[in-house]
Amino acid sequence: MLYGTAFALHDNTQMTHNDILQYRLANQCISDTHEMKAKPRTVQGMLSHMGAMQAQDYAMATWAVGLRLPGTKQKDIGQAIANGEIIRTHILRPTWHFVSAHNARWMMHLAAPYLKRTSLSQLRQLELDDTVFAKTNSIIEKMLGNGEELTREEIATEISKNGIVCNPMRMVQIMFRAEIDMVVCNGSPRGRQQTYSLFDARVPFLPPISREEAIARLTKTYFASHGPASVHDFAWWSGLTLKDIRMGLEMVKDSLNSAFVEASEYWFQEPLPNLPPERPTASAIPAFDEYGVSYKDRSFLIKKEQISRFVTSNGVFNPIIVVDGSIVGVWKREVKKQHVHIMPEFFPGAFEHLHPTEQEQIAKAFQKYADFLNLPLSSENFGNFVPMP
Repeated sequence: MLYGTAFALHDNTQMTHNDILQYRLANQCISDTHEMKAKPRTVQGMLSHMGAMQAQDYAMATWAVGLRLPGTKQKDIGQAIANGEIIRTHILRPTWHFVSAHNARWMMHLAAPYLKRTSLSQLRQLELDDTVFAKTNSIIEKMLGNGEELTREEIATEISKNGIVCNPMRMVQIMFRAEIDMVVCNGSPRGRQQTYSLFDARVPFLPPISREEAIARLTKTYFASHGPASVHDFAWWSGLTLKDIRMGLEMVKDSLNSAFVEASEYWFQEPLPNLPPERPTASAIPAFDEYGVSYKDRSFLIKKEQISRFVTSNGVFNPIIVVDGSIVGVWKREVKKQHVHIMPEFFPGAFEHLHPTEQEQIAKAFQKYADFLNLPLSSENFGNFVPMP
């Protein structure tokens, strides 16, 4: 059952799970099958398109952006952060994300109530409340008020001088609350250390928008960049309630399309183009990437018996090898001064079923990652895997 604006499929039949994966790759700018009307060309433009990108693993998160912007180097992502074009902060789900500086303020206003609720039980255990946070926020503002960029440890030292206990667990929550209250966001990296800067020093003051408008804006952004996706996928990604999401859909549904697949409804923005037949695509996708992490239902992305290789029991999303939308293995890397060494691990039987052309595409995907780091691949790469040209 299809409705809305005409939906173009590669064989003019109903959309399948495989179609969904192909269109997600396109809408997330991982593949080039979707000729977007205004395809992002800059780091900030990509973050505006994606809405937010999970980023607790900083090095992998930079590759998540670079993967979607061919020719971009890791230093370009770092420069965009240093310039304040994109912000790294806790937003949406209570974990680090990259967001465009132009979206950070309204998005945090929308997400803050949910983020505060997620930590209530831990705050009681740590004896932290609004009175304590008012004091710590004030101290932090004064410390960073002259354009200073300080590490968490440096901030903790100063807070401790004011008689507030700053053990590691309490500092996690103190800085988390300072982010939610829009006191701080990321500063410029200091070597391998992350620093904090004042939120207002990096995020532009833009006219405020209503909560309803923010929900509508986030709804449209998610389904345009991550669709086709369900309302439950969006709820997982955003932290919004289903009531809020249905309100958002009602406000923007005239600009969206939807399709039913096996009784589940999937939303997306533009009618998508015909997919080229038998065109293998492969990607070396980083840890915690939006392609895998931003959907509640991952049942048709990977076989059930392999899910623990993708997502560990403690919630770590490993880097993945994706061929034609499906996960066929995971990968690790060792970054040296002179080269990068890639260690792919294919699921049982997956490598044997790959066509030689698909193997070549995987090799090229890892070469793109090495190019992003501006390093050569190790001559020992891949073992018995397809040799590099």
